[in-house]
Amino acid sequence: MSLKKIDTPCIGICSTIYGDEICRGCKRTYQEVIDWNTYSEQQQSTVFNRLWDNIVKVCENKIIVTNPTVLQAQCDKYNIRYSQQQAPVCLAFYLLREGHEKIQNIERYGVKICKAYAHLSLSDLYKNMDQQVLDNA
Repeated sequence: MSLKKIDTPCIGICSTIYGDEICRGCKRTYQEVIDWNTYSEQQQSTVFNRLWDNIVKVCENKIIVTNPTVLQAQCDKYNIRYSQQQAPVCLAFYLLREGHEKIQNIERYGVKICKAYAHLSLSDLYKNMDQQVLDNA
């Protein structure tokens, strides 16, 4: 995977400014958002790992990465940030976050939807997963 440095989980959709205890964008707590720039590398790494593990738990039974190389190339093409430490399913989640309304055939991106969720539109599937990730944060 690419060695793109991710300095913050922030995706520019912060809801903590509106009073949410958990940001609807990055899924960090209000305090983590506020204190992020004061955290040591280890503290930041701990937060990143918790966020990524949460995505994996929610997504691993809904989407399958069939071709990690193709998925990575598509993420690179669309400038989707990721880390080499992340499981490929995290990249698939990010791809859906950015393109769930535009992607016509997800299999062209090296991703397959599990049979139990194949009846959902990509938008509905993404919204379902995103809400679960938020609920588990």
